[in-house]
Amino acid sequence: MITSYDLSKKNIIVENSEKNILDFFSYKNLENASLIKIEIENENSIYYYNFYNNILLISFDNSQSMVKEISLFQAENSIFECKIVDIKKYQNPLKFLNIDDSWTTIDWR
Repeated sequence: MITSYDLSKKNIIVENSEKNILDFFSYKNLENASLIKIEIENENSIYYYNFYNNILLISFDNSQSMVKEISLFQAENSIFECKIVDIKKYQNPLKFLNIDDSWTTIDWR
């Protein structure tokens, strides 16, 4: 389940699904990926994996020490691409929210 908050509209948004991106890239799935090669481009390292007969690319920004992009290709077609813009330190949002009767819940389950 993913819970997010729209502070300007005072909404709590709940999303749930049978499978999500975290399940797809869980440890048990990634242990089936085998490293094919590593390319160095400027400040990025690009890791190529064979992943269930597909190509998984993970681009790592060496200067910022963070993953920048994850892509999955099936028969040369991109079926998934995720660009990571920023990583912030987790802060419990409930600690800072003053939730009262004016808030609503949007449930996408």
